[in-house]
Amino acid sequence: MDLNRLITRLSGSFDQVRTVKWLRWGLYALVAYSIIILGLPMHELLWGEYSLIAPMSFPDLWTHDVIMFLHDEDHRAWYPLFVILPFIGMALILFKRWTRFGALLVFLGTSILFNRTYTFLTGGNYLLHILLFYLVFIDEYSSG
Repeated sequence: MDLNRLITRLSGSFDQVRTVKWLRWGLYALVAYSIIILGLPMHELLWGEYSLIAPMSFPDLWTHDVIMFLHDEDHRAWYPLFVILPFIGMALILFKRWTRFGALLVFLGTSILFNRTYTFLTGGNYLLHILLFYLVFIDEYSSG
């Protein structure tokens, strides 16, 4: 393939709606994979009562209380809710109902769930959290 033609094709205009749609569902596939394939087989060791991960201590701010919800010993049994929450958000987006709220559910559920397993997080997980946050505000549906 001619390099000049490849550069011309790549620098051309993209269909923004389709690009955002593929980005969104690609990231949601990563979230689903992380929860179903990686998390559920060892859910009790990650989030349960006898977790191998020690809870973190953090400043007493309401923002930390939301994201670090599962670090509190009293709330540890709530982790199944945060396993289901991203899938509820994905279903809302799939059926094009309350898409921003659905994206917020995916972001919050994933952030709360993954922040409990902070010892296993990598740069990719943090990048995923940032992109999921941005997807709350990006509208993939055109007005026309």
